Amino acid sequence: PELVALCKRCLAGDPAGRMRDAGVLAAALAECLSYDLRRAERDLVRFFDLSLDLFCIAGMDGYFRRLNGNFPRVLGHSPAELLARPFLDFVHEADRAATVAEIDRLGRGEPCVRFRNRYRHSSGGYRWFEWTAKPLLDEGMIFAVARDVTDTVELEGRLRFFDED
Repeated sequence: PELVALCKRCLAGDPAGRMRDAGVLAAALAECLSYDLRRAERDLVRFFDLSLDLFCIAGMDGYFRRLNGNFPRVLGHSPAELLARPFLDFVHEADRAATVAEIDRLGRGEPCVRFRNRYRHSSGGYRWFEWTAKPLLDEGMIFAVARDVTDTVELEGRLRFFDED
C-alpha cells in the first residue's frame, strides 16, 4: 500500500502534489523498502516462534549465529550462552566425532538429512536432535532445522530391548 501511494503521488496531475525532486523520491522509496524488510523479518520471527522445530543459522566456524526461541526452551540454556560458545560444547562427547564429520560434509557443500546427535540440557541431561541442514558455502553459513526426537529414540531403544528377548 505504501508503494502504491508513493507511485500515485509521483503521477499526481497537480505538480504541487508530486515529489519535489528525485532525492526526495529516492528517500521515500528507501523507506518503503526498509519497511518491507522489517515486515518480512517480523513475519519470519513469528513463523519461527510458531514452529516446534529448532531453527538456526550457524557459521562454518562452529558457532550459532541465530537461533529461534525453541533452543533455549528445549535446552534450558540462555540464548546468550548458546551463541557465545561453540555448539560442539553442547554436543554429547560420544557424538562429537560424527558431528564433526557431518560439519565437514556440509563444508564440502553436501546437505545433511536426518542426522542425529545429543545436546546437553542445562540440567546435565541430554536431548536427542534430528537435523536437516543446507550449507551456503559462499557465505560460510549453515541453515539448519532440528527436531527434538528424544522420546522417539527412547521408545526405539525400549522396542529393541523387547525384540532381543
